[in-house]
Amino acid sequence: MKKVFFVLTMMTGVFVFTSCNQKAKEAVVEEVTVVTANQEAGIVKNSVTDKSGTTMYLTFNNPRGLVDIVLKGDTITLMQDTTASGIKFTNAEYVYEEWQGKVTLKKDGSIVFEK
Repeated sequence: MKKVFFVLTMMTGVFVFTSCNQKAKEAVVEEVTVVTANQEAGIVKNSVTDKSGTTMYLTFNNPRGLVDIVLKGDTITLMQDTTASGIKFTNAEYVYEEWQGKVTLKKDGSIVFEK
C-alpha cells in the first residue's frame, strides 16, 4: 500500500511539474521594438491637433533638453523644466505642458493651444 501511495504521489508531482513548465513556456512573448536613427539620437517628432483642426508640430531633443514647436508657421524653442509628473518646457514667453494626455501651450499666461 505504501508503494502504491508513493508511486501515485511521484506521478502526481511529475505531472504538476511538467504542466507548470509548459505554461511558463507559453507565457513567454517576444517583444520587438523598432527604433529609428533619430530616436537613437534622442530626437522624437510628434504632432498634436486640437478640436478646431490646428496642428502643432513638436521636435523633442532629449539629450539637450529642448523642444522646437511649430504652430501656425511660427517656430518656438523651449527648454525643459523639472516637474513631479508630466513634462514641461518654458522660455521667457511660452510654457508647454503635457500631463495625462492633456497638452497646453500658453503665451504670457494665455492659452494659445490646448488638446
